[in-house]
Amino acid sequence: DQTSCLLVLLYIHDADLAKKLLLSMALSRTNPRIPPEVLPDSGHVLQHRFFWAHYPPLEAVLKEAMPKYYSLSIEKCQSVEQQNFNNDLVTRVLEVANRRGWVFDPRAFVSNKVLRDRIRCYYKTHIQNAKERLNTMLRNPTKRANAVHLMEHYEMIQSALKDHDSSSS
Repeated sequence: DQTSCLLVLLYIHDADLAKKLLLSMALSRTNPRIPPEVLPDSGHVLQHRFFWAHYPPLEAVLKEAMPKYYSLSIEKCQSVEQQNFNNDLVTRVLEVANRRGWVFDPRAFVSNKVLRDRIRCYYKTHIQNAKERLNTMLRNPTKRANAVHLMEHYEMIQSALKDHDSSSS
């Protein structure tokens, strides 16, 4: 498909579009892990290597914050604003866990920094997986499924830009 090949050329030469395409893929991806049918009871202790997907209320906090997290990572990396956002995110995760009666293993989570690192790793993994999927699509842009996905994401980006432009005026 010529359109998807042109999109690949745009992606290669437009760093801003590349970031937006990658972000679109990361945001639209659903976790392939099947969430548990029953959530852990109050008093449950989250161990060091827990999977966020096993705790849907906690993962929901991260998913909701994902656009802002990536935006700050790109536009205001290492800024005070980003640090404050990350600290607030840790607080929100702890609040949701607390409401459920869940606690983080104090031997593993000796400080909020450890939880902040786990959150950072969650987002980093999301982006790395999106990058891997995107690179696979870019290597084979004429494959029908890849062309469809590339165009879907490109159209989402264009739609978001139009919405942003119309709300700005």
